[in-house]
Amino acid sequence: AGAEDACRRALAQDPENRTYLKTLGLCLAHQEKWDEAFDAVLKVMGEAEARVFLGRVLADRGQPDMAKVQMELALKADPQCDPAREFLAKTGGVQ
Repeated sequence: AGAEDACRRALAQDPENRTYLKTLGLCLAHQEKWDEAFDAVLKVMGEAEARVFLGRVLADRGQPDMAKVQMELALKADPQCDPAREFLAKTGGVQ
């Protein structure tokens, strides 16, 4: 929560800073504020990339089924999304 506050203060000074937005998304994801995290990273990347980002966070947090859902959504947004395709191939997800 402290890191989230720091990111929000930094964004108040520089609202378009891509690093701050991505870091805010990561902070929110680690607090399981998934919708807010997605909204934050969507400001700096496309939908497929944002879903891959969240999928990787979910996988790192020991939530493989939810990670696969995000990767499948990434492929729906962009059928050519290689990171999502590769993740699903390695984890036995639907492609």
